[in-house]
Amino acid sequence: MHRLAVIACMSLFMAACKQQPMNIVVITFDTTRADHLGVYDDALSNTPNLVELASQSAVFEHAVSPVPITLPSHTTIFTGLNPTSHGVRDNGLFTASPSLTTLAETLGDSGYATGAAIGSFPLAGHSGIQQGFDFFDDNITQAYEDTFGNRVIEKDGIYFDERPAEAVNEAAFDWLESHAAKPFFLWLHYFDAHQPLNPPFPFNELFVHDQYLGELAYADYALGQVIERLRDLGVYDNTIIVMTSDHGEGRGEHRELTHSMLNYETTQHVPLIIRVPGAEPQRISRTVGLVDLYSTLLDLIGIPVPDGVDGESLYSWVLRGDGLEADQYYAETLSPRLSNNWGEIRTLYEGPHKYIHGPRPELYDLDKDPHELNDLVDTMPELAEQLKASLRLLVEDASPVSDGDRTADPEVLARLSSLGYIQPVSAPAMVTETLKSDGVAPQDLAYTISLLSEAKALLAGADPGGAIAILDRLLADDPGNSSYLDLKVRALFSAGAYSKAKSVYDEMWALGIKPSEAVTRRVGIVLTQSGGVDQAIKEYLALDLHFHSADSYHHLATLFERKQDFDLQRTYLEKALEQDAGYYPAKVDLAVNLARTGDEAAAERRLRALAAEQPFLKKIHYNLGALLARQGRTDESLPYLNRALAVDPDYLVALNTRVAVNVELGRTSEAQTDLDRMRRVAPRHTLTQAAERLLVGVGA
Repeated sequence: MHRLAVIACMSLFMAACKQQPMNIVVITFDTTRADHLGVYDDALSNTPNLVELASQSAVFEHAVSPVPITLPSHTTIFTGLNPTSHGVRDNGLFTASPSLTTLAETLGDSGYATGAAIGSFPLAGHSGIQQGFDFFDDNITQAYEDTFGNRVIEKDGIYFDERPAEAVNEAAFDWLESHAAKPFFLWLHYFDAHQPLNPPFPFNELFVHDQYLGELAYADYALGQVIERLRDLGVYDNTIIVMTSDHGEGRGEHRELTHSMLNYETTQHVPLIIRVPGAEPQRISRTVGLVDLYSTLLDLIGIPVPDGVDGESLYSWVLRGDGLEADQYYAETLSPRLSNNWGEIRTLYEGPHKYIHGPRPELYDLDKDPHELNDLVDTMPELAEQLKASLRLLVEDASPVSDGDRTADPEVLARLSSLGYIQPVSAPAMVTETLKSDGVAPQDLAYTISLLSEAKALLAGADPGGAIAILDRLLADDPGNSSYLDLKVRALFSAGAYSKAKSVYDEMWALGIKPSEAVTRRVGIVLTQSGGVDQAIKEYLALDLHFHSADSYHHLATLFERKQDFDLQRTYLEKALEQDAGYYPAKVDLAVNLARTGDEAAAERRLRALAAEQPFLKKIHYNLGALLARQGRTDESLPYLNRALAVDPDYLVALNTRVAVNVELGRTSEAQTDLDRMRRVAPRHTLTQAAERLLVGVGA
C-alpha cells in the first residue's frame, strides 16, 4: 500500500482509505506575483477559485522562485534541482538535458499516465521540458486571421506566441477524461498574465484599471473549469492539486516593468498552494522554494525521493504545518550577462535576510522591509560578507547533473532576438559557477528593458508613434542595437511611414544587421499593397533568400493565390510544410487549394481532420462550413460556422456566410441578428453590404 494510503488509514486524513495512489494536477500561472492574489490578501484581486482551493490547502506565504525566467524555473519545479545543478539558465539559449530526471519520468516509471498542455513558446517542444510526458500538447498558435479574415501572424513577432488558458484546458481535457480511471499526473501551464495584457471579455472590462489583474482573474476562471472537470469525472477527492507560478512581474517597481533582469521579491515571491484531499488547511509562513515541489509530491504519494536533489520535502508542513526549517534558498538571474553582456546576479535567502550578489551587492531584511527599499549592505557589512561567503560555498559546491544543453536552433535564436530577449553581444557568454562582480550592474540598466517592453506594448496597442518616440530615445544611447532598429521598422510601417521604414531597413543591412523575418515579411506585404503583386513576388523572392521558413513560404503562396496561380500556390504551401509539418495556416490553405482545383472531397476530409485537431483555429471551421454551404449542405455547415464564431464572434467572413445559410434555411431573424453584428463591426465593408442586399432580397 502506498504511503499516502497508509497515513489515510491512520486517520491523519478525513478521506477514506484508498488503495489507488493519489492523482496529481499541477497548474502553473506564468508571471504571477503572490501579492496580487486574493489568497495573499490583495483586496483588488478577483480569484474566487484560488481562494476556495486555498481554504482546503497548505498555503505557503513565502515561496521563492529560483530564477525569474519561464523555462529555467519550470525545470527546477519538475526536477527538484537548482539552476546550478540542472544547467538551464535562460529561455531559448538552453534546453533541458535528456540526462535530467523529471517528475513526469519518475511518475511514469511508477505507473502514472502523464499529460501536459502548455500555453507559450518558451515551453514548446524545443525546450526539452516535455520529457517524460506521454501526452504533451504545445499547439500554441491560435490566430492566423483577424476579424475580417485577413492573414495575420500571431503576435506579429513582438511577443511570444501563446494561447489562452481555456484553450490550454481544452487541449488537455480529452486526455484527462480518457485517463481518469488510473493514476495520472497532469500539468497545465497558463501564460495569460505575461505581456501583452489583453484578457478576454468580461475580465478586460471588469479590470479596466489594471489588465494584469484581469489576466489573473481569467486564469482563475480557467482553474475553476479544471476543478469542475475533476469533480465531473469523480476524481477530485483523490487528486492532489498544486497551484504555483514560475516567477512574478516587476510592474514598474525597482524600475523593472517585466522580469528576468533582477532578483527582487516582485519577481521572486510566488504563490504556492498544495491541496491534498482530507488534509487540514494550513498557512505556513516559513520560506520555501519551488525547488522543494518535486520532493514534496513524490513524498506525498510514497515514491522514494532520488538522491542528489537540491530541494527538501515539505511533506510535514503540508500535512501538519510543522517540519524542519530550511537554512538557505538560492536564486539567480544570469540573463543580464547571457543576453545583454551585463553583470549577473546570484541571490541567497537565509532566515529573514536576503543577499543579492553582483556588480552592486545588496542586502535586505525581508521581515522589516518586504519591498526591499532599505539596502543594508553598507550598514551591516559583516552580515553581508557572511552571506556572501555562504552563497559562494553554495554556488561552488553545487553538483551539476547537467551543464544545460546550449541551443543551436537558429529559428529559436532569431525569434528571441527579434523579440528583444537577446541583445547583440560580442561573443556568447559562458556560465561558470563562481560569484562574479564584473560588468554593468543590471539594476542600473534594467530600465532599458522596461522601455523596450513599453514600446512593444504601445505598438501592440496601436500607438506606433509612442513606440517610435521610446525607440528613438533608446537608439540615441545604443544606435546599433538590432532589436531597437528592428522594432522601429515595424513601428514606422504601422504608422504608415513606408519610405522611412524602408530607409531604416536598408540601414540595417548596411550596418551588417540582418533584419528579423517579421520585418522582412512586412516589407513584402507593403510591396504587395503598393507595387502590385508581380513586383511584390519579385522583391519578396529576393528577400526570401535570407529566410527559409514556413511563414515566408506561406506568404509567397498567398501572393500566388492572388494571381490565381494555384499550382505555384500549392508548391509554396508544400515548401512551408517541409519547413514545419505542423504549420496550420499552410495545412488549411492546402485544403482550400484542393477545393478550388476541383477535389472537394479531399478538401473536406482534410478540413474535418484539422477541425478535430484544432478546436480554436477559426479559419479551419469557417472554411469547412463554407465548403459545405457551397455544396448546399446547409444543415451540416452551421455547426462549423458556429464554432468559428464562438472563437471570434466578430469574424466577418463567417458572419457573412452564416447570414446566407440562415437565409437559405428560412431563418431570417437569425440572419438579421448576424447582419446587425456585422453593421457594428464594419458597417461599410463589402461583406456587410452583400449581406444587406441578401436580406433585402428576401424581404427581411
